[in-house]
Amino acid sequence: MCASILVACSPETPAPPPLPELVLPHLQSRATTILDVNAVASDALDPAALGSLLQESGFVAGSERIYLGRGRRLARVSLRVLLFASPTGAASYLAWLRSHASDLMGRTTQKDPLAVPGSMVFVHEPAGCCPKETFSVLVAWRRDTRVLFLLAAGPGADPRTVAPVADELDALV
Repeated sequence: MCASILVACSPETPAPPPLPELVLPHLQSRATTILDVNAVASDALDPAALGSLLQESGFVAGSERIYLGRGRRLARVSLRVLLFASPTGAASYLAWLRSHASDLMGRTTQKDPLAVPGSMVFVHEPAGCCPKETFSVLVAWRRDTRVLFLLAAGPGADPRTVAPVADELDALV
C-alpha cells in the first residue's frame, strides 16, 4: 500500500493542499501527513523514475489522511490531494498512475470510471494464495492543478463502495 513520510514544515516547505476530514463509518481518522516528492515516489517499484517525473511535472506538495478500522466493507482508506504547478503536470502524474497502478496494488484490473468526471478506477482482487490479501480499489482524478487520490481496502471494497467517498472528497476539495 501507499507509504507516507511526515515532513516537518519550515519556511522553505510549500504549503500542502488542504485535505478535508470525511466521516467514514467504523473507521478512525489519522492526522494529516504532508507528502513530499520522496514520499509519493516511494509508491513506485522504481522510486527514482517516479521522483524524476514528479519533479519534471512541477509537483509542489501533497497531503494524505488515512482511516483505519474494522468496517464490514472497508478497513483502510487513504485519501490524498497532490498539488502541481500546472494542470499539465497533474495530468502527467495521472498518466504515470494509469500505467503503473500495479506498483501500488499488485495485479489490477481497470474498471469503468465513477460519476466523478475524469476518474480512473483500478481494482485488485485477492488471488487466493495469501489468506490476508484483501480487495482494494484505487480511484484517481484531476481538478485543475490537483490530483485527488483514493485507495481503499477491505472485504467489501469495490467501486460501488468507494463511489460515495470519492464524490464527497471531490465536492469538498
